[in-house]
Amino acid sequence: MRPAQPGDEDAVADAVAALLVELGATPPDRDAMVDAARAVIAVDVALIAEEGDAVVGVLAASWITTVHAGGMYGLIQDLWVDGARRSAGVGAELVASFCALAEARGATRIEVGLPRDTFPALAATRRFYERNGFDVVGVRARRRVGE
Repeated sequence: MRPAQPGDEDAVADAVAALLVELGATPPDRDAMVDAARAVIAVDVALIAEEGDAVVGVLAASWITTVHAGGMYGLIQDLWVDGARRSAGVGAELVASFCALAEARGATRIEVGLPRDTFPALAATRRFYERNGFDVVGVRARRRVGE
């Protein structure tokens, strides 16, 4: 487990693209994803789990400051674990590492959005987060800008 560094943009973008496909979404343009991964690595948080030279997990998150949270909190944007490594503790280790970073930064909490109700593995995803200390508190809505 390590923080992503400059040069890891492709690995982070590849992992998030795989996650999006699994969720039934179409990944954005690859160059845009690599640029976004570069920005997250520079400004926010990207963690990488490796086995040998292979990336087996990625967590990308942002720091957000809001009035309703009484300060800063962490938002897990993307969490991907290679299918062959699921249920082996990789995802839990990524989340625990991010929780330690959040506590060190003085964050008041960590949030994550769950997949849509139609996602086949929603129940397993929900159980994963609950086992890792999260309370499921509702759904999120979004609006695309410029469409």
